[in-house]
Amino acid sequence: MEILNRIIILLGARNQKELTDFLNLKKTAFTDWKSGRSNSYRKYLIEIAEFFNVSLDYLVYGKEIESSSDINFINSNETTMMNLFRMLSEKEQDRIIGRLEHMVEESQKSKNKKTI
Repeated sequence: MEILNRIIILLGARNQKELTDFLNLKKTAFTDWKSGRSNSYRKYLIEIAEFFNVSLDYLVYGKEIESSSDINFINSNETTMMNLFRMLSEKEQDRIIGRLEHMVEESQKSKNKKTI
């Protein structure tokens, strides 16, 4: 089954406008997807998965996640962080990455001290 078919099935009785509003798209976008005039939905897969509260693996491949330790599992905090991160400039993103790397280093040092 293709991605778009899964989106249509997940939409069920919901109004397609709910999805396009969530994605901040014109209401005609969904109609364009269904008619084959556009496949722009592909660049919104993460957001679409979030809207339906399904995994990206399910949306793209139709497979369920077997466990939360699956490398492809993205929890709600990670999704929120990614969405916020995308709103930043490239320079701000670099600063955030640097800060995260520093925090991880400090966390590792702290863990190492506790095991000694």
